[in-house]
Amino acid sequence: MRYIVRQKPAARKKSAEWKKPTAREKNAEKNRRGEVSALFSKLPSPFNKCFALSSKPFAHFRAFGSFGGFNHAASFKAFGSFRDFNHSASFKAFGSFAPSHPFNKPFALKLFLMIMLMAAIIITHTACGKKEPPSQIDFCLDTSCQITIYDDVGEGTAEGIAQDAFQEIHKHEKLLSKTVSGSDVDRINQSGGTWTDVSEETIAVINMANEISEKSGGVFDVTIGAVNDLWDFKGENPKAPDSAVIAKALPSVDYRRIKVEEGGVLLENPSAQLDLGGVAKGYIADRAAEFLEEERGVDRAVINLGGNVVVLGEKDEKTPWVIGIERPFTDRTEIIGTIEVSDATVVTSGIYERNFEENGVLYHHILDPKTGYPVETDLEAVTITAKKGQSGFCDAVSTACLLLGKERALQFIEQIQREYPDIGLEAALIDKNDDIVQTKGMHIQFSGKE
Repeated sequence: MRYIVRQKPAARKKSAEWKKPTAREKNAEKNRRGEVSALFSKLPSPFNKCFALSSKPFAHFRAFGSFGGFNHAASFKAFGSFRDFNHSASFKAFGSFAPSHPFNKPFALKLFLMIMLMAAIIITHTACGKKEPPSQIDFCLDTSCQITIYDDVGEGTAEGIAQDAFQEIHKHEKLLSKTVSGSDVDRINQSGGTWTDVSEETIAVINMANEISEKSGGVFDVTIGAVNDLWDFKGENPKAPDSAVIAKALPSVDYRRIKVEEGGVLLENPSAQLDLGGVAKGYIADRAAEFLEEERGVDRAVINLGGNVVVLGEKDEKTPWVIGIERPFTDRTEIIGTIEVSDATVVTSGIYERNFEENGVLYHHILDPKTGYPVETDLEAVTITAKKGQSGFCDAVSTACLLLGKERALQFIEQIQREYPDIGLEAALIDKNDDIVQTKGMHIQFSGKE
């Protein structure tokens, strides 16, 4: 049997008080999360180092009663000594720590004091055991990112190393981001169909993206930027674009009209717009890992760039890292299970990451390059794992799988495994029935809570 299938054990129950939030409420809560994250980042040392606890979001603790007015008390789940669970492949820092009531200054102060109290509790707890490794958090690539150094190099040195790695991340973001003025991608998009001189790294990412485009039959296409621009998934009151506007932008989508030569890129269609969002974050995670190893001599670390995780070495001798896989549409409050990896990358993509609802229709950010609308897929999430150094490749593969749907995605994964046997690629697909299909080498340890 090629695949291991796990069906949903039981329907997830919602509390009697639960009510489906409106699109406006969802987006307001996202904005509050950003404000909460900003507040956390201003906490003085040692408190700001305690929130991730080796990149363990607070979503993993179940304790403290109703937790001061949070309606996500159910999302706090204990993992033994607080050190048994290392990372989440798809959790963003502080993601589930959002209040259910409007964010205001009195609440912010209350939250600030409560977090400091929690930090003190955790410091006391970890003081009795192994000290938590130094960790740095930064906002980049449109998400909260975290780097944790496990090498015994001293706290100050480790923090400095992590900060240097973040500089590498920002440097590459300035090359590959569509929204950074003057980036390579921005200059290509503004070129009006003329050759643009770009870095070798930008060319490498475009070539990688085109490779996945070719192998996926064109469902993954980085020239979808003009269509992406029509959809505002972050606004306070997002709406689906007019169909006529989408139809006008669709002819610009065709990865086959990207021309690449040494040192330069040309978009044959002057209206085309590159958007490397489906591959760049993974590529940047690989570069950060490479920097830590080759430039700073780090042997053990975890890089968490939102849905892209890279682990260096093992957590301890003969002890792998444990990566959590989020259950879709649970607001980062539940995991399906965990996988154990060493010197590896784990990438998760899902239709739940950015979406809004309008007139009873859920619109998500995985757009079909053929229609310009969110793809109608039977999948909610895809997790891909492979050897270290393949995060960019896995990033593109995971997005392509969502676009293909379960059956075609399994064929695609099988093709990738045949053609690239040395990268150790494995996959888990979660469909809309909450059933899970994983390749034989994935080995998910399923969570006891369903």
